[in-house]
Amino acid sequence: MDKKEFYRQLMESYTVDTERVKRNAKRKSRNVKSKVLVIRRWTAAAAACSVVTAAAVAAVSLGSSGVPHIDNSEGYNITDGGAENARERLAAAEEQFAVLSVNSGVEEFSDLYVSFRKPLKYNEITMGLSVIEDYNNISISLLYLADGSHYENTSALDDSLGFSGAKISVPASMLSEIRELKEITVVEYSESGITDDTFIPFNGLPADVTTTPEPVSENINISMPNSATEPPVTEPVTETPTETEPPVTEPTETTASSETAENETTDISADTSISAEETTVPDITTSEPVTETTTEASETAEPVFEAVAVPLQGIKTINFINNTHFVAATADSIRLFRCEKGEIKLETTYYASSAKISYSSYDGSKLFIIAKDGENRSRLYYADGDASLLSEVDVSYITSGGAELSSVSCSGDGKIVLMKAVSLDKTIVYYGERSEGTISLANHEYGSPVSVLAYSDGIVYTAVTDSKENTVKIYSIAAASGAETELASYTGTLKYTRSPDLNMALLTVTNDSGEVNVILNKSVLIPVETSDAVFSGERNDLVMLGGAYYTVSGGELTAISEEEAKPCFETVNGPAYEISENGDASVVIQIN
Repeated sequence: MDKKEFYRQLMESYTVDTERVKRNAKRKSRNVKSKVLVIRRWTAAAAACSVVTAAAVAAVSLGSSGVPHIDNSEGYNITDGGAENARERLAAAEEQFAVLSVNSGVEEFSDLYVSFRKPLKYNEITMGLSVIEDYNNISISLLYLADGSHYENTSALDDSLGFSGAKISVPASMLSEIRELKEITVVEYSESGITDDTFIPFNGLPADVTTTPEPVSENINISMPNSATEPPVTEPVTETPTETEPPVTEPTETTASSETAENETTDISADTSISAEETTVPDITTSEPVTETTTEASETAEPVFEAVAVPLQGIKTINFINNTHFVAATADSIRLFRCEKGEIKLETTYYASSAKISYSSYDGSKLFIIAKDGENRSRLYYADGDASLLSEVDVSYITSGGAELSSVSCSGDGKIVLMKAVSLDKTIVYYGERSEGTISLANHEYGSPVSVLAYSDGIVYTAVTDSKENTVKIYSIAAASGAETELASYTGTLKYTRSPDLNMALLTVTNDSGEVNVILNKSVLIPVETSDAVFSGERNDLVMLGGAYYTVSGGELTAISEEEAKPCFETVNGPAYEISENGDASVVIQIN
């Protein structure tokens, strides 16, 4: 049973006092953090691990006896991990997540208590978290054994210890990504009344295969749509996904749309339209959509735009890939719609959950979307505005054996694709050149968490985090030969911002002494004084640093006037849309 089905059955069979949980959410945790418990990001905390002796390791043992107690005014005080309170804890966690998701902007960071699906070593925990692109924003403060005994992350942890849970701090915006990690079975919240001394990880939940076998060859060919050779959008033919989840009931879709759920290769565009004249939607307050100019005679009527409802419920995101096509994602599907003369027509449907945009071109016309199928395996989808298509990319070789596809990025010209896959024992970075609708992949393997920073002239740039030594090392890798060169080594935690063309990045390394900021460009690290960087999407040699504009060339920054540079930083605006809190959506389209 996958995690999604597990929680669905739980909520169908158990009820929680929602109002009480919401009241608890507004309270501060009763657990006052000890002054000696310094919360650090996991990369920084490991430095202390290397200098503290084993004798200094202190575990706090908790009793497992007693009856679970629920205080209606204060929340939950979990005193054991037995089956008696398991449903109570899980239901409370689900309700708490709903509350925190709505109020995600209230607190910048949230403290979470997570249970792993099997005991993990410290390095395996860090590897599992590095599936998230911004994993450096995650802090680990406590690590829990199965009985609730816990270690501070600043201790010299024995590499042989297997931890069943942890207390972590994450940005509120990252809550959903944490809950969807394969290695994490349950996420609980301090707002529910759980404290450091009362948390006991869940144990005994089913485990999957976690080892990642080697690829069958060094060069792997995977299918990839090619814009120049795709059929016209008027008669799209979509490839049926090899593994799809059954659809959730969607009352607003027509019968033809339901038929597509069973056979995704059917074109139902003629039957899933909704007229603007039949739909009442709220006013759109966003900016006017971008429209093409016309050379028709002056007597031609002015174009008329109107907000039209999207015939789909529970929409999480909408991304226009051109002026007539947009991709909408729900909790369990990714769909391509076409806007045409006041109607919205469904063209393509793939059933997959946890969809996230891993890469978007500067103008939004090309998207790589990572999602998961019903068995929690990574899937990859590609949306191309030039060809008006949404298709699946076969990455089964990359994700074999339980590896998770973590990120996908693309060079500005679309010819080079970089992918990162993570398992508990290694991270593999794949480099691919697109040709004739396929990508031939070469790979480079690491035993630590890795960030893909940039690509330029056949060179891939990566940052490797060593949690034990609290260091970040920057490498250049020749894609053709695999030769690796260390460019720099820093002590601290890394954050980075990549340019839209992937040709350079701003790196910020933070430690106890402050922060170091550098621009990475063509194997050169250029020191700068600010971490506030915006890269131009119009020109790949322009960057704005702290409000001033510069060109980057030959390892040097050259100031450029605001008058010349500012037009290259203007935002690309597409058609306007609106998504309500419950997932009803409307888009502004031309109706005449």
